[in-house]
Amino acid sequence: MMAIRLEDFLFPDPKDSEDEQFKIDSPEKADWALRKYAQAKRIVDEYTRQRDDMIVRANEWLAEVSKPYLDTMNRMEALLQEYHREQLRQNPKAKTIKRPVGTLKSVTRNKWHYREDDLLRWLKQHRPDLVRIKEEPNKQQLKKVAKIQGDRVYTEDGERVEGVMVMPETEFKIEVE
Repeated sequence: MMAIRLEDFLFPDPKDSEDEQFKIDSPEKADWALRKYAQAKRIVDEYTRQRDDMIVRANEWLAEVSKPYLDTMNRMEALLQEYHREQLRQNPKAKTIKRPVGTLKSVTRNKWHYREDDLLRWLKQHRPDLVRIKEEPNKQQLKKVAKIQGDRVYTEDGERVEGVMVMPETEFKIEVE
């Protein structure tokens, strides 16, 4: 036996009727469809709110029960790092320390820190081949100064702008309360 959902009972779908295809062909049917849409949207919005509340509660619970363990992990990590640093001082080759319950690893990399303005100034003067110039159209500014005629774009002086075409697009939205 197939269970009937409450939503199906309250908001029967016209496409479920076998003898005719439902079509909105009058203002009254459009109103009916908007009401059905709004009712379904309210249900989905409520489910979404409930899910969001559950996620917040679950995250709060996880933070609460995990806090002492995270504190322990942070404290042990600091102690283990201190131990590993001391081992490296005594033996610079002790980058990996294997123990029966785990492994400590030390990886040293050169991390570059930049003062962008100083670097750019120096590179322009001494190594311009290492300066990258990024060119791209300023589309927002173009829209402010351009004139549209049909599907073409022109400058204020009437010169046609190549590489751009304007095509109307209709966007449909449904707003319900």
